[in-house]
Amino acid sequence: MTPLSEALMGLAARVRRLEDSAAVVREKNRAALQARREETATEARVAVGSRWPDTKASIRRQLEAMRADVKKSQAELVEKDAERASRDADEDASAAVTLAGYCLDAAEWAVVRAELARADADELARAAGRAYLRWKQTKAGVRAVADRRRLSRPTVRK
Repeated sequence: MTPLSEALMGLAARVRRLEDSAAVVREKNRAALQARREETATEARVAVGSRWPDTKASIRRQLEAMRADVKKSQAELVEKDAERASRDADEDASAAVTLAGYCLDAAEWAVVRAELARADADELARAAGRAYLRWKQTKAGVRAVADRRRLSRPTVRK
């Protein structure tokens, strides 16, 4: 690497040459402009040729640093995704446990309701059976009374 002061001096020289080129353009001196173009091309070839390995190495280092940063960022994203997935799974499990508790409560309520309904039905059946028996007894009693009355009347024969 060249020191900063040398780099600035080089830039200043290039600016002077650029100003000279601009002056030549203003003067419309085509021959001088073409000579300047050839001179610039030669300087560029020499500059690029001597600095090209350094430039390639610098670009390679920068690319490696960028790749390392990308890998690090991807690893962080994978870690965050895993943490988010774990948190979501915990929430799902908690919701499932809550739902299971609700379902058990609903099932218990349904069993109690069914038992109460069965008890009510049995009581109604017993009451209906008793009412039927009473009705039957009353009916039998009415028949017996009617039979007695019929028997106690004198029969008239013609």
